[in-house]
Amino acid sequence: MFNPIKLLFRPQGEQPISALIVMSIVMMLLAPWFLLSGSGGLVDQWRFLENSRAVTVTVVEVDSRDSDDIRVYRPVFEIRKANNKKHRFAGDLWEYPPAHEKGAVVTGRYSDESGEIWSNKMLQSKKNFNYVFIASGLGSVLFGCFLLIKIRHRMRLSGQTPKYRL
Repeated sequence: MFNPIKLLFRPQGEQPISALIVMSIVMMLLAPWFLLSGSGGLVDQWRFLENSRAVTVTVVEVDSRDSDDIRVYRPVFEIRKANNKKHRFAGDLWEYPPAHEKGAVVTGRYSDESGEIWSNKMLQSKKNFNYVFIASGLGSVLFGCFLLIKIRHRMRLSGQTPKYRL
C-alpha cells in the first residue's frame, strides 16, 4: 500500500525521486482547484450580502438524509413578502448537527434577485467552509513546494544535477 509519509522520510538513498515528483505535481494541480472553489464561494456570498436585506426567518421544516455514516440536515426557510405571500427556500448546504430546529425564528437575509433565504448562522457556516477550501489550497501549494525542495535535495545527495533552479 502506498504511504506518502513513509516515502517522504525514508533514509537518504532509498527514496525514489519519481514518486516525489508525482506527489508534487498532484499537490500543485489540487491547489488551484481548492483556491478557486473557496474564493468563488466567498465572492458569491459577498454578492448575496450586497443584494439582500435583513429579514426574520422561520424554519418551517428540517430535511434530513444519510451521508456516508452520518445523518445530515438542511433547514427549509420561510419569510412573508411585502404582499403577505409566503416564500420558501431550501439551500444546498447540508450540515451535522442541524443548524436550526423546526419552528425556530431566526435572523437572516433574503435576496429578491435570486429568491435565496439564508440565516445568519448558515451564512457563517458557508463562509467557514470556503475558508477551509482556501486553506487547503494554500496547504497544497506549500506541501508541493516542500516536495520540490526535497526532490532537489535528494538529487544533490545522489549526485544528479537538478534541471531547475529555486
